[in-house]
Amino acid sequence: MSTSIAPLFYANCTSCHNPNGIGHFSLLTYNNAILYAPTIRNVVEFRKMPPWPANPEYRHFKDEALLDSLEIIAILAWIDNGLPLGDTSLAPPIPSYAIG
Repeated sequence: MSTSIAPLFYANCTSCHNPNGIGHFSLLTYNNAILYAPTIRNVVEFRKMPPWPANPEYRHFKDEALLDSLEIIAILAWIDNGLPLGDTSLAPPIPSYAIG
């Protein structure tokens, strides 16, 4: 997780899924992420998250919130392989978000 999944979550999930965000739970830490692994699997596999109502086959937008196929495969593999933590010394810094 430290070098592959954490950056994906930080780039695509935690702007909403943080203690002050509109997501129903935080994904800023490994311990939070593993609690919600079944939910993460479902919403990522069926492309419900990140939420993006625009059809990417029609047009692309700046800063669109989409996971590509390789990112989805990586997240699902992480879950299927037992949610390994990885080397935390190589993890990117946890982002911080303002209240509101």
